[in-house]
Amino acid sequence: MTLFLLYMLQYNSSDEIVYQVGVPKDFSNEDLNLFVELLKLQGKVSTPTLIKVNRCKYLGLCINKGEIVSIGAIKPKTNSNFNGEKANLDELRNKFDLELGYCFTLPLHTGNGYSSQLVNLLLEKVSNENVMSSTELRQDNGMLRILQKNGFKLTGQSWKSGVHGGELGLYLKYAK
Repeated sequence: MTLFLLYMLQYNSSDEIVYQVGVPKDFSNEDLNLFVELLKLQGKVSTPTLIKVNRCKYLGLCINKGEIVSIGAIKPKTNSNFNGEKANLDELRNKFDLELGYCFTLPLHTGNGYSSQLVNLLLEKVSNENVMSSTELRQDNGMLRILQKNGFKLTGQSWKSGVHGGELGLYLKYAK
């Protein structure tokens, strides 16, 4: 049996924020399809598909007034990020199995802490495992602060994304 967590924050009677964290099969087909559509909108994932989303260990959604406004996942690691052409950390590849990724908040909802809370909830699910993440190394990238706040450390060399051309860095978090 899987454990599907539903977190609700009530700000006032008309403002409700709901966080859902669980395995992919716990989510409706509509939610999974919306997750894929948000990844497409983000434009940072090479060919977002339901197959990729269903491969994730955990998915997270932030829902504001019935609308999915932020997503994130714990997924199998991207092996190539450890290669010499990227972070150049082949010796660490086998110490990590999971990746925090697919994090995105709709532009109208950024700055409200939704991604930060979602990342916290996802990381709670895998607190006994090493987790990696890659993100753009640009000053206005809020994910940098979220990763650092959660104990991730930039490690290895940076590389250019083949998807969007931005400069990427590999962040590593070791289990507690």
